[in-house]
Order: sequence, then structure tokens, then C-alpha cells
Amino acid sequence: MKNLKKQLLFCIVMVLVVVLFQTTGIAQELQAAQRVQAEKAADARFEKLKQQVTFDETQKPLVRQLLVQGKIQESMDRITYKNNALALINAAWNRERNIDRKMEDILTSEQKEKYMETRRMDPVSRELFTLTEGLLLTDAQVFDVEGILINIHNEFKPLKEVTEGEGAGNGEGMPPGPPPDSGEFEPNGGGAPPMGMGGGHGMGGGMGMGPGSMGGRDNPFKTMEAKKEKAIKKILTKEQKELYDQILKDKKEKMDKMHDQRGRRAPHREWTSSE
Repeated sequence: MKNLKKQLLFCIVMVLVVVLFQTTGIAQELQAAQRVQAEKAADARFEKLKQQVTFDETQKPLVRQLLVQGKIQESMDRITYKNNALALINAAWNRERNIDRKMEDILTSEQKEKYMETRRMDPVSRELFTLTEGLLLTDAQVFDVEGILINIHNEFKPLKEVTEGEGAGNGEGMPPGPPPDSGEFEPNGGGAPPMGMGGGHGMGGGMGMGPGSMGGRDNPFKTMEAKKEKAIKKILTKEQKELYDQILKDKKEKMDKMHDQRGRRAPHREWTSSE
């Protein structure tokens, strides 16, 4: 009986050892695969960056390594915050800021100017970056969402010009809303984000019409926002829709707060009998 127990215990220990080695091996394989994937993504970004900024032979490995580290951190963040859209977005902006700060130590003054040119972001690219990170979009979904944003932007542009024209000189026309680079889509509303992750579409003007941007049931801006949201939701998974709802809720709360603050700042004109 004692021998049987010893043999059984030995077998259990051996099984645990085998499982441990297998688990360790799988983890190492996953890390290696993650590293390869990060290097591929970083190389693609590096090649694009080299077309706009000339690096010397000493700088090239430093810049590439910086981009690889950013991609590895991206993979970790996407696992850590996979159920929190706002945390995903905040982590993405922080990664890009970190890259910008470290680039400052690598580049010359002339290179910094060219580098910052590559970081400029138009409203479409800005929102696309936010949705890509916050919704964990696939490459195919990024392509589809970009098309939706461009179409909505093109519809919004002439309407913006008309309403601005109607309100010229009297402060009316465009509904109150954030300017193109106000940080509307940035978590916590903090300052200007890093610019230009998605390049540029060469479009001016903003898409900053959130729910509550303008009162009235027939508000065309809110109608276009609703159209955009509906189109985007059609291509999302159930989990991504939940993340998108988090983004929309946060945006609405920020817009409501902004309008409340503007309302409190608006001058109050007293009525008199002479009027």
C-alpha cells in the first residue's frame, strides 16, 4: 500500500512538472510571437517615418527600438484594458506621448520639426485613432470605419459652411461645440494629444458634434452623428458595441458639461420697462 501511494505521488509530481514545462513553453512561444508581431508593426511605421525624416545610422536602431517597445506595450495594454474603452484610449495617447518624449532625446532640432509635421492629425484621423484603440478594431474594421468617418465628414462640411454663413456677424449659425483640436475625443479632456498616427486626409474643419451639441429634434448635426454611430455599430461585434457605448456615454457627458459651463458664462441681460 505504501509503495502504491509513493508511486501515485510520484506520478502526480511528474504530471505537474510536465504541465509546468508545457505552460512555460507556451508562454515563451506567445511572447516570441508577440515580439515578432510587434517588430513587424513597428517596422511598417518606421519605414513610413523614414520617408519623412532622415535618420543617421546611429539613430535608426534607436528609433526602431522605441517603436517596437511601443507596440509591445500596446499589446499588453489591449489585454489589460480590453473591457474598458476609455482606459484603452487613454493608454494609447500615453504610449504616443511617451514615444514623442523619447524622440526628443534622439532627434536634432531640424529633425524634430520634420517629425512633428508627421504627427499632425486632422479630425477624421483623430477620431479614427480613438475608435481603433478604444474598440480594438481589426484592420478590416479600421478600413470600414475610416470610410464611414470620411463620408460623414464630407456631408458635414457643406452644412458647416452654410450654418457659419447664416450666422456670420451675429455669432449664430454653428451650434456650440468643441473646435477640431479641442481634445473632445481624448480621455479626461487633457490638452493636445500626439498628432498624426494615421497620417492625414487633408481635410480641415471638425467633426465635433456630440449628442447634445445643439437642441432641437430636427438638428442636422445630431442626425449625422446618429447616422455615423448606426453605421459603425453595424460592423462591430457584441463586445465592441459595449465598448462603443462607453465612448458615446463619455462623450455625451463631456458635451453636456461643456454646454452647462458655457451657459453659466453667458452674460445675463436684464429686461427693463423701456424695452
